[in-house]
Amino acid sequence: MTTSSDDSDDESEQVVTTSQLPTKRSLDAALKALAAEKALTLRCAVRISQLNDMIKFQRAAQEKADADARAADKRLADSEHKLKLVQLMANQVQTDVTALKQRQDVVPSLYPSEHNTLTMSQFSSRLTKVIDETKQVVAMKDQYIAQLEQKVQDGAALLATAEAAAENERAARVSTASELEVTAAQLYEARRQLADQVAENSSLTSAIEASKLEAAARMQQVQAQHRRAVHVLEEKVAEQSQVVHRLKRQCDEVVAAEGIRWQAKIDALRSEQADKEQSRAADKEQTETLMAQHAAALDALTNDVASWETKYRDVVQMKEVVQSHLETVRLECAQLQTKVATLQEASAARFLRDMTNTKETVDQGTQHDDAGEEAPPTRGGQDTAADAMIQSMIAEVEQARKRDAHLSHALAMANRHEHEANVRLSHVQGDLHSCRRENLELLWVLHKREHSLRVLEQRHAFVMDRSNPSLS
Repeated sequence: MTTSSDDSDDESEQVVTTSQLPTKRSLDAALKALAAEKALTLRCAVRISQLNDMIKFQRAAQEKADADARAADKRLADSEHKLKLVQLMANQVQTDVTALKQRQDVVPSLYPSEHNTLTMSQFSSRLTKVIDETKQVVAMKDQYIAQLEQKVQDGAALLATAEAAAENERAARVSTASELEVTAAQLYEARRQLADQVAENSSLTSAIEASKLEAAARMQQVQAQHRRAVHVLEEKVAEQSQVVHRLKRQCDEVVAAEGIRWQAKIDALRSEQADKEQSRAADKEQTETLMAQHAAALDALTNDVASWETKYRDVVQMKEVVQSHLETVRLECAQLQTKVATLQEASAARFLRDMTNTKETVDQGTQHDDAGEEAPPTRGGQDTAADAMIQSMIAEVEQARKRDAHLSHALAMANRHEHEANVRLSHVQGDLHSCRRENLELLWVLHKREHSLRVLEQRHAFVMDRSNPSLS
């Protein structure tokens, strides 16, 4: 009796385990089939969108080729219409010529020969002109027809290319349709297998229910078997509960460890964010301070440049005044030197003339002593006045030379001041350029820091978004 109860318990356990295993396998297979169906659906959607894009492109190319062909046909019709008009004109001219010849044959004596010759020459010239124009139009038509034929050939080649692409696309569609059919067959087979597995699961569930009812009947019939089975089940339940408690404890430990780890990461990121904010504020304050300093330095340099430009203009004006004064003084000095040279030459000539007169007077005799004694004092007074005038002119020349030297010195000083002003202005401009370059570098550093801070903020937000589901 005990052996039969053990066998019944083993059979019930085997039924339970066999009923559980196919259920898990069927669910895994169903999930895999659904995932494969979803992936295949996505691939088919992507392929269909690509095919639609290619169809749109080919349709646009076909429409463009049709429009080009219609335009070529229209131009050909216009040229044919023009050719017909020219042909009508040529026919009219030929008709006129024929009528004129017939009229000339019928009544040759009604018109003079000169008039007939003139009329024939006019008509022949008109006919030649019309023939030339007709030839030109025909040549233009031939050229235009050749161009149209070339364009038609190009359009045909393009159309052939489009048709080849369309044929390839049709082949691709056929292959895609075949793939879709195969995929649909696979999906149908997977769904059928899933339905079979569901039916199998339902049958297994009904078998389990039947086995449970049979076990309950046996347990009601046999009290001892029932107690033993209950004892075995209680032991198994205790083991399963221990396993469940152990797994739950491990899960709690893992969750706590993950929470601590993510919290540590979040705290580290927050501290890093705070440090970045502090460094950003410090860098911003330092940058603002440097920019204020550079702005003040730039203002000071601008003021220095303005003052140096004013001084430079004053120095240039003073230099121009000094140069004009120096030119005037030099001109006066040259005039005075000319006057002194003239007076010296006149004095020397007068002295020679007086010496000659004195010598002649001494040679004549002593009867003119009184007159000779009275004349030299007069000449001496004239010489004294001339010497005084010469000395005054020499003094004026010396004074003019001193003024020239003074003005030359002033001009040299003005040139030196101008050179110093130019050097200072170049230094100030260089400092201004360096300040502008430093300002640009500071702005670049500030933008770079702001970009790095934005990147860190985005990374922090991403980490927070990833950490929130784990913590919840």
